[in-house]
Amino acid sequence: MPGASFTKAAYALMVMQLVAEGRLDLDRPVEQYLPKPLVENEDYRDLAGDDRHHELTARMLLSHNSGLPNSRRFNDDKKLDIKFDPGIRYRYSGEGIALLQHVVHEILKVPTGDAMGSRVFRRLGMTRTSMVWRSEFESDHATGYDSDGHPLEVSRRESPDAAGSMATTLRDWAQLLVRLLHGDGLAPASREEMLRPQIRIVSEHQFPVGSADISHDNDAIRLSYGLGWGLFFTPYGMAYFKEGHDDGVQNYCVSFDAAKTAIVIMTNSDNGESIFKELLATLIGDTYTPSKWERYLPYQELPATLLDSCPSPARTAPPS
Repeated sequence: MPGASFTKAAYALMVMQLVAEGRLDLDRPVEQYLPKPLVENEDYRDLAGDDRHHELTARMLLSHNSGLPNSRRFNDDKKLDIKFDPGIRYRYSGEGIALLQHVVHEILKVPTGDAMGSRVFRRLGMTRTSMVWRSEFESDHATGYDSDGHPLEVSRRESPDAAGSMATTLRDWAQLLVRLLHGDGLAPASREEMLRPQIRIVSEHQFPVGSADISHDNDAIRLSYGLGWGLFFTPYGMAYFKEGHDDGVQNYCVSFDAAKTAIVIMTNSDNGESIFKELLATLIGDTYTPSKWERYLPYQELPATLLDSCPSPARTAPPS
């Protein structure tokens, strides 16, 4: 199945390995790792008139407070820009991860797919995971469905994209969560830094990106972002999470660090998120995931036209 933005969290593991090796400084401007000024690269010429691009660091890019948009294609002029001074607030940014991929490639001098394969996937035993589509996936893959239940074309990504090209399986992603819970694949200091709050989140919703609405609904759980992972805090300790969205794909995973409890939900439907809140509460007692902020509209509240076409999930009592 497409991992969608689960890819960003996997990529963060590799970046933190480089930090532990001393090859990348989280607080050094990323432009300093490039052989020429950033704006001399064709993909970043739009930033030539904005000196704030000199301030961008890997820490900002991984914690989504760089000020870069989610995607330049959503801008009216389709040009890349910086929306606010880097480092001051959270704004989800695929462009930030893409820039980090460009920088890391310059550091490693190894194709992104190969680097992720050796440093993350094979290291963690994820044998059915790749940054690009592989021929052996053709015989065993999920078909995605839109909100009306119509099948969608399979996404066969040919170029590695740290923001979202990974193909994976439920078992492989669960393997990553288990290994991360037990501290495998990262030096202890790097893991601690990755899962430390870097920026508090006070937006009413994560999407649409760029909304100026402020909310204190998530103050009690101290909703924050770490390095590649979202964070919140509960009476049971810190939890880290990641979502994944694409056409016909809606995914979510969350791990409760102290309890060593995690869940991964991967769905091949644009209606998948409508069952997330109930699954989290029923299966692992998670009533803390910020569902409203995530816009996980429960299936009971779907528009009637969609509700009529969706089978009702079985109602079960929470485990005692």
